[in-house]
Amino acid sequence: MARAQLVSMTPDELKARTKKFAVDIIQFARIIPRDPINDEIASQLTDAATSTAAHYRAVCRAKSRADFINKLSGAIEEVDESALWLEILTESGTCANSKTNRLWREADELTRIFVRSRETARAKQRAAKHQAAMADGVGEFGQLLLVEILARIERTGAQLVDRQHALLAHRRQARLPRGHLADERRKTTPEAALLHGDHSRNSYVFQIVRHLSSYAARSCRSRWITSVASLM
Repeated sequence: MARAQLVSMTPDELKARTKKFAVDIIQFARIIPRDPINDEIASQLTDAATSTAAHYRAVCRAKSRADFINKLSGAIEEVDESALWLEILTESGTCANSKTNRLWREADELTRIFVRSRETARAKQRAAKHQAAMADGVGEFGQLLLVEILARIERTGAQLVDRQHALLAHRRQARLPRGHLADERRKTTPEAALLHGDHSRNSYVFQIVRHLSSYAARSCRSRWITSVASLM
């Protein structure tokens, strides 16, 4: 069967296929020559084949991705064991290759399907864990940033207000035009809000958050601005 055909099979189709595999193995086991050793091999073979079908039905009822991977691993073990017993029967001369080859190829194809499905599920599981870790990291970083912002406000807010008053007083005394002082030309963006008459604490918070480029990625900043506002 081509790879594209294998990938396109639905869970219901695979349930029917694994059940047919189990029935075919039971019918084959009835024609195996009887002796104590062959009887044991036939029993092991039928156990593995029927367990393959049972495990896959359990896979279809998995409650989570981790549960899906765990149950699918059980189906892989059972179908691969079926292939092993078929190989032993052939290589020991108990059964002709013409009798076992079709069943062995079916066991091999089912093994490949299940392994590929498990690899896909594991890749999705890793991707989900990575995304969760990134989200946790961004969330933690955001909280640290908010703490730093609020601490900086408490630490420097009063100092900047005092500096504003001193600059404005000096300008009035010297009757200098706005922007003449070197200190004003070197003022930071948060100070600009104060020097232009906006003394509200909220406005100062937003000025700091918007210009902390060394602390935060641009894509996250707007969300943190909203978070800061909710704390005010």
